[in-house]
Order: sequence, then structure tokens, then C-alpha cells
Amino acid sequence: MAKRVLIVDDMPVNLKFLGLILKGKADEIVEAHSAEEAFEHLQGEAFHAAFLDVQLPGMDGFSLCSEIKTIMPSTRVVMLSGNAPTEDMMEKTQQAGAELYLTKPFDRDACLSVLED
Repeated sequence: MAKRVLIVDDMPVNLKFLGLILKGKADEIVEAHSAEEAFEHLQGEAFHAAFLDVQLPGMDGFSLCSEIKTIMPSTRVVMLSGNAPTEDMMEKTQQAGAELYLTKPFDRDACLSVLED
């Protein structure tokens, strides 16, 4: 399967930075600024991985993660936040079906590990 990656963040600088980290390891990188915009991209080909900001306008990242896992169960999902992980956040991450919770600024190796098979 091609390594298509979805990045959802309402901050353009985060989209750009994460895109630069993943460039070369992903076959295609698709960016969205909201959960609603991400849904438009979820209608087509499957994604290998999705990187989702926890705090998005409208639907939050955890709800989006749950939807992605329903539509595309094999998609590896990473939650992104500017806040250190709390027990509550880790529980929400697990309940939503995400594999990782990463804090900003992004750890390059942790991001790239999601694209490993």
C-alpha cells in the first residue's frame, strides 16, 4: 500500500513542519485545516497514517480519530498536542484508537516510526 499520510492541524506552520519531517518517507502528504476538511479526503484512497491535532475548530482530534478508525481501521493515527500528556489525554488517545500521543515540537524519530512497517 502506498504510504499516504493525512495531517490535520489548524496551524499552517505545524502542517508545514510536519510535512517537512515526513517528506521522503511518505508517498503522498495530504493536509487539512479542520476535521471537516479532513473528511473530504477520507472519501477516497486509504491513508497509511494520520497525524491529528487534538484541538481543532469544530470537531476535536479525538472524535476525528474515532471516525477515521471506523472508516479505515488499518490507518495508524497519532494525536498531536502542545500540552504534555495527562492521564486523561492518554486515556482519550487509547479510547479513540490512536497509537501515539506526541507533543509539539514534534520528535522527528517518533513521527517517522509511524511510517515504518
